[in-house]
Amino acid sequence: MIKSRAVKLAAIAALCASASLGGGLVACGGNGGGGGMPEAKTGMFFKPDGYADKVYAIREADMTGKEMTAVSSLQGILAQNRAAVYIEGSLGSSAEKLAAASVKHGFEVEYVADAWELVNKFKSEIGGKYVLYNDVGDRDVSERDLSINYAAVVSAVEHYVMVAKSDEQAAIDAGLTLGEDATKLNTRAVFDTYKDRLNKNVLIHQEPSNRYLRDYAIASKAMCFYSDYYDGDSSVKTDILAWADDNAPILGWTDNEINFVSSNSVMSKVTVAADWASNLSFYSAETSFDLTQENYEQREITPQSNKHYVAIVMSDGDNVQWQTRGFATDSKYFGSQYRGEFPMTWTTAPSLYDLAPSTLDGLYSAANANDQFIAGPSGAGYVNIADYNEKSLKDYAAYTAGYMAKTDISYINFLDNGIDADRLKYFSAYPQVKGGVWSVGNKYIEGDGAVYWSNGKPFVAARETLWRIAGDDNSNKYYGYTERVAQRINGYKRDYTKIEGYTVVLAHAWSIGSMDYIARFVKDLDEDVELVTVGEMLDMMTKYVEHKNAAPDDITPDSFDDNLAPISSEQIDWDRVKDMTATEQKLFTFSNRNDLGGFVLANAGKEYDKAVWDNRFGGSIMLDGSDLNDFSDILPNAWMYNMLQLSDDANELKITVSASDDGDANLRVRILYEQDGATHADVLEDGFDKQLSADGYYLLDSGKTFAFDISRYAGKKVLLSIEQDDTGEGSGEQVFVSRIAIDYASDRLYWDIRNMVREWETDGNVEAHSEGVCLEYIDRPSSVSCAVKVPSDGSTFKIYLRKFYRPSGEQDKDPKVKLYVNGVLVRAAGATEDYVTATSDSFVKYEYDMTAYAGEEVVIKIENVEGRHACMRGVGFKFPN
Repeated sequence: MIKSRAVKLAAIAALCASASLGGGLVACGGNGGGGGMPEAKTGMFFKPDGYADKVYAIREADMTGKEMTAVSSLQGILAQNRAAVYIEGSLGSSAEKLAAASVKHGFEVEYVADAWELVNKFKSEIGGKYVLYNDVGDRDVSERDLSINYAAVVSAVEHYVMVAKSDEQAAIDAGLTLGEDATKLNTRAVFDTYKDRLNKNVLIHQEPSNRYLRDYAIASKAMCFYSDYYDGDSSVKTDILAWADDNAPILGWTDNEINFVSSNSVMSKVTVAADWASNLSFYSAETSFDLTQENYEQREITPQSNKHYVAIVMSDGDNVQWQTRGFATDSKYFGSQYRGEFPMTWTTAPSLYDLAPSTLDGLYSAANANDQFIAGPSGAGYVNIADYNEKSLKDYAAYTAGYMAKTDISYINFLDNGIDADRLKYFSAYPQVKGGVWSVGNKYIEGDGAVYWSNGKPFVAARETLWRIAGDDNSNKYYGYTERVAQRINGYKRDYTKIEGYTVVLAHAWSIGSMDYIARFVKDLDEDVELVTVGEMLDMMTKYVEHKNAAPDDITPDSFDDNLAPISSEQIDWDRVKDMTATEQKLFTFSNRNDLGGFVLANAGKEYDKAVWDNRFGGSIMLDGSDLNDFSDILPNAWMYNMLQLSDDANELKITVSASDDGDANLRVRILYEQDGATHADVLEDGFDKQLSADGYYLLDSGKTFAFDISRYAGKKVLLSIEQDDTGEGSGEQVFVSRIAIDYASDRLYWDIRNMVREWETDGNVEAHSEGVCLEYIDRPSSVSCAVKVPSDGSTFKIYLRKFYRPSGEQDKDPKVKLYVNGVLVRAAGATEDYVTATSDSFVKYEYDMTAYAGEEVVIKIENVEGRHACMRGVGFKFPN
């Protein structure tokens, strides 16, 4: 979820004048608020009545998307009472989570492999009928066909299984009969027909091509719609929002965040980002229980006059699907190796108390003394309190205080287009709410770091952000690089009695607000800049700062225009990696995702950055990423590294890489090492066939094997780093690394197709097909080569070769294939020419005498110099029977 704002604030002075705030706490009894505020409460969200005695599990991988939609509807129908279905492997839903729930709640688990078999088990219980929706071709559903949402409403009310039109026969074969054809409906008809049988306390706003979340829509009997696409009645959204209860949550998402959240707020509706939430009807069935941040230890800071205090806040914790999916383990976020090394404030959704209590409990259990959780935007859900219908705001604040109390959270992160500080009184009236931070407007920093007081409690606006915006060079030069943000903070005033002495930094999770970038930022802060959590900062401000609305009067971003901090290209922390165990291994291939030869995969942490194993090219490491911008910077997006112990006679490093089909990529290869107490980082450039950029990157536009002279590092312990960077195009810029070899000579006697792909270097157009490795002559020769150890008896080297024969039409030119040993041409046995010609569509064996090289390490090169499609089934000295 990318939250950007373009709305400008009114002047701080005018905002402060509108706020009737001052010192002194309001006395509050129990969990209630002062000034006639209602008691703090929960119960905003639908919850099933626990779990069935037996839960049926089915793996997402065993279903088509359309079958999964059918199963999700069954899941939701059953969860109207008790949860009885779990979809394993669906967006973070693992077998381990199911097993843990089974042990905790005592239900039996039975796996089912077939979707229709599972539906059939409950046919009589749900009435045995289905509701049809449209699907298109291989897709689950057209992006703009809303019939899947109509079907979800019908399913919720009538208990019909949702069935795609192309799967109708499968439903009939499973014994179901047609109950309703939703393809003939529209949003207005569905709403008018079923609104009296739906739950007015919850709404679902789901994009039609997204197959998730509808299990919860059906379980809660919610009106499921998508107003970004109109189907004949533009007023129906307003009618739906007006019909639903005040403070009803609307789960899902939108294409236009600003308008969506603002219009929902005006109509007293609470937005909950959950469009990719899977199994929510299952997770919400768990009985809610009070949660405690048992591992967080809020320090009482003794302030120092020569220090500036900074709190880093991670954005987007209101995002329920993110929290229930990979947030806990993702190395960019809570699973980072850097977590715990410095104080960090994480936003989270207090609504998880109802929607997925074990998820939040797991985060709390994994947290340490430096991890504090606060409520994400803006409390019980995502609202703009400045826009929120004020008559409903009291109740919303009561829900927020109630959920915060149940989840042991004391501070709120508000997100708004502007500031109406007077509305803070609805939240500050509750003892559970001790203050908060405000994300305002564009990049969340249009609040200019100002502090607002309500009932003696501080609410401070973010002053700085780690945020890169596509194409916005002017913004990015200030906020798009951690060095520049740190530069300003290092220049801010040191005075703990003034607002100028404090800075909240909002880390934008989807650009450069990941933990990798945050760790870079922290390293650039001066020693007299101290990191604290939000709780620690607001506690200090409450004690030492005058309770008067104020904005910092300090340096501005453009104060450094003549001396902006330079950007570092070093993404690897040598002190962190230098003690890695060094390997003497000489060949690295990546056919097994669980054995990468010790290589560590890492990325810069922006939304599209990733380094992962991939099954292409016989197994490879895919390095991918984007700067979310239309220019490239010097910091790579993704990389892989390994510590190597090079032999005393190490000479050559060969790396086989391929580029994605639809775009170029920047590639950089570096050697890092320590010598004479200093760390060195050398770019390898002698092996590339084109000039490198000023930052050491090579523009990779096709598959190649690059050979680098590494003799100068012989005998050293070095770190090899292979790096990908966005060229500025922004997509389709993957680098695939399939083979790395250091003076490697294989003693293998036979290479099949897979082994050739993994171990032989390629030049020109070389493709791996099911029938063999194909050398394709396209404008120039193509070849494969490999360093091999010839058997001691010499023996013969064999190639099984064929051409591609077209059954009809014009035939390709017959390929002519040559073989070289150490660059010297070798003729095939019995050949009268320097090459062999593949004339047959069947594989023919060709043999080459190797007795002259018995026991030696040599490089064999096989090259196609004419024609198309010289295909090899296998090569080697000894073929299997």
